[in-house]
Amino acid sequence: MRQKLPIEIGQRFTRTGSKHRMVWTVARVFEAIDGIEHVRLSKDGRVNDTITVSAMALNDRAHFLPEA
Repeated sequence: MRQKLPIEIGQRFTRTGSKHRMVWTVARVFEAIDGIEHVRLSKDGRVNDTITVSAMALNDRAHFLPEA
């Protein structure tokens, strides 16, 4: 099993398998009411274009890849 990496504000990711290379930046890390850690990502250059995913999904390379 792959070790969970800490997620920090400012880290950048792309979605795995996306047709268009879109870079997402970690804007916020928080624990939801269900006790699960979540991350708010904002699209580079478009601060108001955001998505929220679980930290587990963000750490899963089947869904997201860290930017080099």
